[in-house]
Amino acid sequence: MATLTTSKSSIASLAKLQTRGEGNRFLKKCAQCEVINASSFCTICRVTPYCSRDCQLAHWKATHRKTCKTDPLLDAVSRPDLVVPSYRPYTESESSFTAVFWSMLPGTCPSVPTDRRDALCQLIQPTSEAFLVNLDAEQRFRAVPAEAANAVGWVSGCSASSVALGYSLEDQEVLRVYYGTELPTGGYVSNGGGTLENLIAHSVLYAPQHHGTFVVAKVRLEKVASGDSDDAATGEDHNNHATMPRKPVAYREVLVPFSKTELVDLCAWRGFCGSRGPTGLGGLHSSRVFRENMRRKEVEGFLQSQGYQDGRFQNTLFHEGL
Repeated sequence: MATLTTSKSSIASLAKLQTRGEGNRFLKKCAQCEVINASSFCTICRVTPYCSRDCQLAHWKATHRKTCKTDPLLDAVSRPDLVVPSYRPYTESESSFTAVFWSMLPGTCPSVPTDRRDALCQLIQPTSEAFLVNLDAEQRFRAVPAEAANAVGWVSGCSASSVALGYSLEDQEVLRVYYGTELPTGGYVSNGGGTLENLIAHSVLYAPQHHGTFVVAKVRLEKVASGDSDDAATGEDHNNHATMPRKPVAYREVLVPFSKTELVDLCAWRGFCGSRGPTGLGGLHSSRVFRENMRRKEVEGFLQSQGYQDGRFQNTLFHEGL
């Protein structure tokens, strides 16, 4: 079975090209008990975080042994034809300026881009200051105030938001995407329809179509203070490890300013992973998305073993289980 390795262990060269978030090595919660700052990882898949060997053993017995396999990105190192993209350097303002919200704009670039990253830099811009009304992150998760929605051209306000990187049950820090309306037919629209297609939103939201402006924020999870014992505060139950994949921990979302480069790098890396031929990895996922897909299967399997067969229940769990 799998054992543990510390986060300092070497990983394949291509995996090292990933952005900090996509590389899945920092700011993790234990996959078993959800204690923060987990720094050890399963030695088979190399992406599942734990705080201790006890938690790793419990998670392995409960669910992980059924889905664990090596991250394919770790083996994608010896293609002689692979061309790793090069980009123009970031400007000083791109690197140093931070904002709470960044807009992913629809349409095409205002000027001819020099490369893919330059195109992303042109289409990702600071969100209007009017959008800063009511900065509470948890309120934003449910709905954006009308004044803020109008600032980015959303006709009916914000109906929902999604974690930009997919299911995130083990991340202390994520990017969250806000949009106007989720379409029943699949996809997202941010202005009631009829707006320009958004050519870059697919990097952060998987859907057939995207239209209008999308707003991205970084949120960090902070544990809610509690007077309970240490075990209750961390969500750890020493008597129930083998039957539950995780125990709930109370967190709140806090908005964190971040630079354009963080969002641009994420989009550029995802584009590189998805591109086929010599300029891409042929559809491979990042280490983080690979981990999330494994965890989704594990939780779905656990729910089915407990008698929950309704997919809508599972989707609700994942959407809210940040």
